[in-house]
Amino acid sequence: MNNRFTGVTPAMIHSMKGTYNNFSQAYTPSQQIIRKTDFSNSGNVMHNNIGEKTLNEYITEYTIHIDSYNRDFGTYPNPFKFNVVFGGAGSGVERKFKPSGEFVETSYVGQPNPKISRKFRNVKYIKLNHIILPKTNYVTVETLDEGTVYHLADPSNDLISNHKYLILKMSQAKSTSKVLSTNDYITDDCFILYPDKIMGLNHYMWLPTNTSRVFPNSSLANIDKLDFEILDEDGNTLFVINTTDDTRFNTKTVLDTLTDPSDPTYVAVSKIHRIVQIDIELTLGVVENELNTQTNFLT
Repeated sequence: MNNRFTGVTPAMIHSMKGTYNNFSQAYTPSQQIIRKTDFSNSGNVMHNNIGEKTLNEYITEYTIHIDSYNRDFGTYPNPFKFNVVFGGAGSGVERKFKPSGEFVETSYVGQPNPKISRKFRNVKYIKLNHIILPKTNYVTVETLDEGTVYHLADPSNDLISNHKYLILKMSQAKSTSKVLSTNDYITDDCFILYPDKIMGLNHYMWLPTNTSRVFPNSSLANIDKLDFEILDEDGNTLFVINTTDDTRFNTKTVLDTLTDPSDPTYVAVSKIHRIVQIDIELTLGVVENELNTQTNFLT
């Protein structure tokens, strides 16, 4: 055998054969490299009101309320599709006086709104409690002699609840709780929504059928962002629509062109702008731990 290029010698081959045929060592357990953390109570405390296991795990529920009105309208023009950032600094302005007496403003660019002040680690489940949507997402724009008039379309003709159901997509909701559907637009990251009850003059509350997404203990979720998109049953993203030409209508863009808050047109558009926003309420179940104190031990 020519081993000039391989560097393999007969002695090496013999040694390898001996290793493969050493059945007496075949079932010998490998030596443990990283030992499991020991949380047992060794009794080294003066007042031993600690359980046999010093660490106690429990689930804390955090209620998350999200209003699309608080989003950055330049980044997310559509109230039915936006992201929420968890943790991280947002945009802001620092105002202070220099020693010379000069007043200075410094702007900081951070994560776009909407945002939640903290991140979440070791999330066991995400629960969708409800969503509040406007009755209609259609706005009528009429040009009259006295100017342009804006008002919500007739809800009896353009109700969002005329849809058989709606789909909320949230990519972070993927888990072992599988969602199977004949509708190709409904996948693991979806909640199916049905109208529940009227909320005031202009809104409906929608509820999901399968409210929770549960993650296995071996793969708990970390939440630093949630993305939301609301679709109809045919997979079309909802938008605010101008009934005049059936195009997308951005209430914030129109509002920015108006300068007088007392102007009736400004008042009308401002009201519409607030009505067409959505509200989402979630519950995050987070696995946390504490010292396993036995309170009944105290006297």
